[in-house]
Amino acid sequence: MSLFSQYNILLYPAYSSIRVVYLEASHPRTEIEASVAKAEARQENQMTIKLPKAIQAYFDADRKGSPDTVAALFTSSGRVKDKGETHRGRDAIRQWVADESGQYSYSVEPFFIGTENDKTQVTAHLVGTFPGSPIDLRYFFVLSGDKIAELEITV
Repeated sequence: MSLFSQYNILLYPAYSSIRVVYLEASHPRTEIEASVAKAEARQENQMTIKLPKAIQAYFDADRKGSPDTVAALFTSSGRVKDKGETHRGRDAIRQWVADESGQYSYSVEPFFIGTENDKTQVTAHLVGTFPGSPIDLRYFFVLSGDKIAELEITV
């Protein structure tokens, strides 16, 4: 039996923390603490990427589930392409966020940043109540000053 089969591990990515609920008393507390510390260190290493301000603001607003805040991060003619559908303008983006956050519960943690075809690519790990969870998605951002002009989300 593995160490973790005896514990209920709850991940709270939005708060960058891990909580362990001890279910049986067969392992010393120090072993639990050591395992938790290792898991926290792995998560901390994944969270050390430096995102441009507008992109960091996007992921922060997405974690809070705020359609108005997400929409305000885009230019007035901003565009989001997700699941084969394109959403143009802040009103359409606001509705897209509201629909997605109302349909599924999820958490997202960016772990890679790079550039591809003049776009900023961020790869993030998503876990939630949606079909296919967990999954790593690629977010392609085009920035215009301190706003997001385009966002395309792909597998």
